Amino acid sequence: MSPYAGIKYRPEIDGLRAFAVAPVILFHAGFSRFQGGFVGVDVFFVISGYLISTIILEELKSGTFSITRFYERRARRILPALFVVVVACLPFAWMWMLPREMKDFGQSVAAVALFSSNLLFWLESGYFERAAELKPLLHTWSLAVEEQFYVGFPLLLWWLWRPGGTRALVAIAALAALSLAVAQWGMQAAPSAAFFLLPTRAWELGVGALAALTVARWRDIEGWRAEAAALLGLGAILLAVFAFSEASWVPGISALLPVLGTAAIIMFARPSTFVGRLLALRPIVGLGLISYSAYLWHQPLFAFARLRQYDREPSQLAYAALIALALFLAYLTWLLVERPFRDKAIVSRRQIFASAAVSGCSLLCVGSAIALTDGAAFRLPQEVNRYLAWAERDTRQREKCDGTSGALKVSSPDCLFGPSRNGRIDVWGDSHAMETVTQLSNRLAPFGVGVRELTHHACMPISDYLRGGESADCIAFRNAAYADLTSPGARSPVVLMARWTVVFDPTPFDNGEGGREPRFHDAEVVSPEQKERRAAQLRATVESLLNNGRRVVLVYPIPEVGWHVPNFLAYRSLFSDNSTVTLSTSMKVFESRTAPAVAALDGIPDHPGLLRFRPSDLLCNRAVPGRCVAQVGETPLYFDDDHLSMFGAGLVADAIVAAMKDRGWLPSTSAARPTP
Repeated sequence: MSPYAGIKYRPEIDGLRAFAVAPVILFHAGFSRFQGGFVGVDVFFVISGYLISTIILEELKSGTFSITRFYERRARRILPALFVVVVACLPFAWMWMLPREMKDFGQSVAAVALFSSNLLFWLESGYFERAAELKPLLHTWSLAVEEQFYVGFPLLLWWLWRPGGTRALVAIAALAALSLAVAQWGMQAAPSAAFFLLPTRAWELGVGALAALTVARWRDIEGWRAEAAALLGLGAILLAVFAFSEASWVPGISALLPVLGTAAIIMFARPSTFVGRLLALRPIVGLGLISYSAYLWHQPLFAFARLRQYDREPSQLAYAALIALALFLAYLTWLLVERPFRDKAIVSRRQIFASAAVSGCSLLCVGSAIALTDGAAFRLPQEVNRYLAWAERDTRQREKCDGTSGALKVSSPDCLFGPSRNGRIDVWGDSHAMETVTQLSNRLAPFGVGVRELTHHACMPISDYLRGGESADCIAFRNAAYADLTSPGARSPVVLMARWTVVFDPTPFDNGEGGREPRFHDAEVVSPEQKERRAAQLRATVESLLNNGRRVVLVYPIPEVGWHVPNFLAYRSLFSDNSTVTLSTSMKVFESRTAPAVAALDGIPDHPGLLRFRPSDLLCNRAVPGRCVAQVGETPLYFDDDHLSMFGAGLVADAIVAAMKDRGWLPSTSAARPTP
C-alpha cells in the first residue's frame, strides 16, 4: 500500500531504489567494477522528481494541495534519520579526527542543518578527491540539492498547473533542457560546481517530473514494446554503472544514459514485464525500502574506517563487513526511526516541525562551535598537536613575495631576503623551492649573501615549457625570470629546484604501502616524445644559464612520501601504533618513480659552473637502509606528502651551502663581516 493517500503503490519503484543505492555504496567502497556507481545518485534524483511530482499532481487534480502538508511530508521522510546519523557521527569525530578534519566536519554538520552541504563541499574539494573520502557527511550534498529544488518547485508546479498538464509539461521541459545545457557547459568550465550545484542538477529531477506528467500517456503501450523499453532502461543504468568513470561528464550529456534509463523503467516497468517482476522481488524491494537509511550510513562508516586505519586503505573484506553493518543499521533506522516518524498517529505535525527545528538548531550550534574553535584541538594529547604544528607552513618571510603576481616577482624588493653586500643567489623553482629559500637566506646571512626568490607554485623553471593547466600568471613569471637570469652581466649563482618528477610522470604518487597522494586537478598523460622534448628543454635551459656566465646548482628530486607526514605521525601517536618506528618509504620505489627525471638531469653535460645536488643522498639509505626517511627523531621532514618542512629544508640548505663553499662560490665569513 502506498504511504500517501490516493497514490497507488508501485513496488518496482522501491526495487529501482535498490538499483540506485547499491552501486553508490559499492563505488564508495572502492570496488573497481562499479567505477560508475556514482550515477546511482542520478537515478535517485529522477525517482525523487517522479514521486514528489506525482503526489503534487494528484493533490492539484483533487484540489487538496497544501504547501504545509508538502513540507511536513518532506520533514517526516528526510530529517529524523538524517539527524540520527549526524548525531551518531559526533563521538567518533571527537575521538578520531585531527583538528583540521574536525573543523571541516563541524562546518559540514552546520551545513547539513542548513541544507547547504553541496555548497560547502563544492568550495572545499571535488567529489572524487582523496580528501573527500575522509568526509563522513560528503554524501549529504545530494540531499541539499533535493531540498533546494523543493523550496520552489511545488509552488512552480502549482502555478503552472492547468487541466491536461500541457503548460506544465512544456515549461518544465524547457527548464530541464536549459539546466542540461548549463551542466554540459559547466563540466568543462567548472566541473566541481557542475557536479554539486542545483542549477546543473535540476534537469535530472525535472526528468522525473516529466515522467510523472506523461506516465499516463504511455499506459497503452503493452507487450513486447513495454518489455523492450524497460529492458533498455535497466541496461542503460547498468551500462553507466560499469562503463562510466570519474572522467565521464556527469551531470552533462553523458548522464542522459542513466537518467533516461530510469525514466524508461518508471514509465514501462509494469508487473507484466520482466523488469517489473525483477524489481518487485521481495529482497530487492526490501533493500529499496531501507535505501535512504543505507545511503545515510555507508559514507560515515567508510570515512571513519579510513580515518582509523590512517596508513592504508581498508581491505575489500573490511569494506564488505562495513556494507553489512550499514545495511543492518539501515534496517534498524527504518524500523525504529523512519516508520514511526512517518506515522501521523505517533508523531503529530506540530511535533515533527518542533523536533525538526530544535534538532536543526542544535546541530547548527554544535557544528558552528566545532568550526569556530578550529576543530577543538584542546581535546587531543600535546604530542599530537606538536606533530600537527609542522603542517603549518612558515611563510612569514616570503608571504609578500608569494603574493606577488607574474613578472613583478622578478623585480619585487619583497622577493630579496637577507644582506646582499657580498652579492646574492637566485633560487628559481616551484613550490618545492619555497621553504628552501627561507633556510638558504638564514644560512647565507653570515656570508653577507642574500637570496632572491623566483618561485611560483606549479610552475616549472624550464624555458619554453608548456603543459595542460598552467596559468597565464605562471607563464608570464617564467618568461620574465628566464629573461632576467640570462640577461647580459647577470652573474649571481642560480639554484634550480622543482618537482622535476611530475614533468615526466605527472601521476599522483603511490608509495606501494598504503600512502597515496591526493589526486591532481590537471594531471596529464605524457608521451615518450613529450618526455624527450621536455628533457631537451630542461637541458637547453641549464646550458643557456651556464653559457651566460651563471653558476648553477641543480637540485635533484626530493623523495615523495605518499602519506601526509605530520598527519600520519599525529594519527600514529593518537592511536599508539608503532610510534617509535621511523616513518620511511622504499628507496626502490623512489628510484623507479624518479628514473625519467633523473635521466633527464643526468643528461645535462658536466660543466665547471654546474653543481649537482641530490637530496636523496641525505634522506635515503642512511638512517634506515634501503628506505627514504620522512622524519628525524620526532621531527617531520615534510609539511605534507612531498614538500619539505622548514626542518627538512634546513638540512637541504646546509648541504647546498657546504657544497657551494667547497667550490669556492661563497666568500669567507670573515670577509662578509661589515667594516667597523
